[in-house]
Amino acid sequence: MILHFNPRSGVSLFEVMIGLAILSLMLGIVAASSRGPSDSLLLQQDAAQLQRTLTDLRADSIQTGQPVSFDTTDLTCDDARTEIVFFPDGSAFGEQLCLRRNDLIMRLDLDPLTGRIQTGAIE
Repeated sequence: MILHFNPRSGVSLFEVMIGLAILSLMLGIVAASSRGPSDSLLLQQDAAQLQRTLTDLRADSIQTGQPVSFDTTDLTCDDARTEIVFFPDGSAFGEQLCLRRNDLIMRLDLDPLTGRIQTGAIE
């Protein structure tokens, strides 16, 4: 059997480039999804969870009419043993908190008048 070469058959350079572009896009998506979440994202998730917990404790204090405390031993910025206390009027007493993940630190500030926690920038 003899094969005859037809100059019109085959793949053009444009088609090869489109195929390579699609392949590189697919590889980029796979590589990005296999890395997992970054430390910054995990730190933000931790801060959001802590904020929800403290907000729930503040609401419990207001509902029950009793002070509610939260131990912040591992969360203080200066490694001092302290606690946050939420009072029935919605106010609070406590220190600034720091969340750490590897080399990143996020500070959380407690407003003593409103008892609300505000997250700061990641350092």
